This record gives sequence, C-alpha cells and structure tokens, in this order.
Amino acid sequence: MKTGMKCLILLCIGAALCYGIYSFDQVNRENDRLKVTTFSDRKSQTINGTEYTVLKNMICDYSKIKEQYPVIEPMLDVDGDVAKGEPGRLKVLLVKMRIKNSSEHMQYLNLADIVIKSPAYGNALSTEMFCEINHIESCMLAIAPGVEVPVTLPYELYEISFSDAHFRDLQKLPFSIVLTSYPDIREISLSNITYKAGTSSKSAQKQQKAKKKDTPEGSILDMDQECIYEEVGYRIEEVAYTTNVKRYKEYKRKGLYYPELVDSKGNVRNDDPTAKGGTWYMMFIKCRIKNYSDTAKRIRASVPATGHYMKDGRYAYKGDNTYFTCSKKTEFYPDVIQLNPGEEVTCVTGKQMYCHKKYWDIDKTDFYVRLCGRSDGISDPDKLDPRAGVLGTAVNILVKSSQIKKK
Repeated sequence: MKTGMKCLILLCIGAALCYGIYSFDQVNRENDRLKVTTFSDRKSQTINGTEYTVLKNMICDYSKIKEQYPVIEPMLDVDGDVAKGEPGRLKVLLVKMRIKNSSEHMQYLNLADIVIKSPAYGNALSTEMFCEINHIESCMLAIAPGVEVPVTLPYELYEISFSDAHFRDLQKLPFSIVLTSYPDIREISLSNITYKAGTSSKSAQKQQKAKKKDTPEGSILDMDQECIYEEVGYRIEEVAYTTNVKRYKEYKRKGLYYPELVDSKGNVRNDDPTAKGGTWYMMFIKCRIKNYSDTAKRIRASVPATGHYMKDGRYAYKGDNTYFTCSKKTEFYPDVIQLNPGEEVTCVTGKQMYCHKKYWDIDKTDFYVRLCGRSDGISDPDKLDPRAGVLGTAVNILVKSSQIKKK
C-alpha cells in the first residue's frame, strides 16, 4: 500500500514538471529571443537608417541647470539643497548628440522613447525640459534625408534613487542610452561624463576642504576659541548678567520660558522662598553657531550648562534654561533649529542665577560654559571639576570674570 502511494506521488510530480517545461517552451516559442547590443559612444552608430553621434555627456547640479537654463525652473518642484527624500537633491544628465537621417526616406523619431539606464537605475527623457532646452515644441522629430539635427537629451537623477556614495560621484557610474526596445535592444554606453557643480555645491566643496576636526573631548577653551562638534562650530560672543532683563538690549519677552520669573518692570524675581539675603540675576550667553558640513544639521542650540566654584571649593552646576531666542525660526522645541550647509545663526540663552556673596561673588567669579552637544558623561554634577580635568565628554569654555558684562 505504501509503495503504491509513493509511486503515485512520483508520477504526479513528474507530470507537473513535464507540464511546466512544456508551458515554458510554448511561451518562449511565441516570443522573440532577446538580443542586446551595446555600442561605444566614441564613434557614430547607424540604427534603422538613423545615425547617432554622441558629442558630450555632462551631469549638472540642479542649481547649475537653473543658471544655464533659467526657463526650466518653474517645471522642477524640487529644492536642490534639501535633505534626502524630501524629495531629495536633483542632478541632471545632459547627453548632447547629433542625429542624422542617413536613409533615402523621411524619418520620424519620437525622442521620448530614448531612455537612460545604469545597472540599478533607469529613467525616461524629461520631455518638458527637453522642449525648453532645445527650443522646440515636441519630442517628435521629422528629419529629411541627409539632414542633421543637434539635440540635448536631459535625464533627471534624484538623490533618493542612489546611495550617498554613488550620488556624490554619479559621473563615475556606467550610464547608457537605450535607442530601441525589445526584442532587439540597442544601446550606446556613455563615456567621459563630466560634472558641473552648482554654486552651492562649490561652496560646500570648499567647506569640505577646510573641514575642521571635532574639539577633543574634555577640552577647556578660552572664550575667543571655537568649539567644533560634528562639523558644527559654537563660539561665545558675549556673556552678561543683570537684575533687570530690560537692560539687556537684545532681550525679547517671547524668549522667556516662564514669564512669571520676571515682573512687569523687568526685574528678575526670586522663585525660591528658601533663598534669603542674596540677589537674583539673569545671565545671558550670546552664541554664534555655524554649520561647516555639506549637509543640513538639526541641533539643540541653547547652552546646556554653566558652572562656577564657590568659596568653599564646591563646584556649582546650572543646567536649566529660562530664556532662549535665535536669529532663525526654531522647530518643534524652543531651542531646536535646522542649519543648512554654511549657514550661521546667533542664539541667546538665559539662565536664572542666585548669588549670595557669603558663598560667591558674581563680579569676581569665573564661569565654565558648555556649548557643544555632548553629554557630560558624569551622573553627579558635583564631580564635574574642570580644574581637575574631570569633564567626561563635555567641552567647556572658560569665561573669566573680567569678560562678563554687567548690565
């Protein structure tokens, strides 16, 4: 019984295989065999009575295309400098060629049928851009015998379709233009593709050449030094303190996190009933921030912490902010901004300070200001000791008392 069942199963499998082979054979009998022929662009190629001569291959940045062909800008719903996928930066491949009717009859060609391809990418001709660049109304050409027509074929290359490494050097990829379709595919490989950078890309390249290394972890810098973190530079322009915020010329009430901390006259209020005999101040730290990288950066721009030593040798650490303004509109949170490549902004962070001269004197105290995005790496703020080099990963700026302005 078992032997019979096994034989039946084997017969079924064999029948299925035979049917599959037969079906595959029948389908392929009805279709022509695929043939792909690749030509070089180093000499002219004649296909079906039409002679194609590739003259120049060039990839341009979006901004360069706008400079060269201003008329096409309204057609492109993209921003040449936005981040990947929004919809992403755009480059354009321009294939300049000469098309000649080498037959004895009128030739009718639809250039929209000529597509671009690389091993992992393909795209059709940008027809509207083609018409504007070539100053004609249609991709359909009627070419009389012996007549030559110069054309430029534009193909859009979006960043989102390539890896970061490939998009930076698209001119190195093996592109070809496909002139005929299945079953007899004929294509011309493109060689010597040049790259034309736009203004923004040239600027980014210069910045890349002058790229600054990150400031070493645990460093202590002077106030006139710039702190670099992940290709973003932070530099203090001014540190000032006042008992009345209206004396600070750049003060804006909308920058207060808690308006109740300042009365109607601008005086800084005491928000701690246990603090007696001292004075309440607002310390303003004005900082200039610049993106040195060639990509947009989203950062938290406020000063994360300040600290100073008290008369008994203890280190007092202040992390909370009560005020923040920026020369650029912030996103999502009061102190989160996006910096485009090469962009620079000015930010002002305010911290409410309590000073009792029994413990420390604000007029005679040096401050350490942390600017960069690193965390301090230490769970106990009292152990954050710049003099002993205990800084975790943070970089602190030493602001001497003589550099702090009183308003």
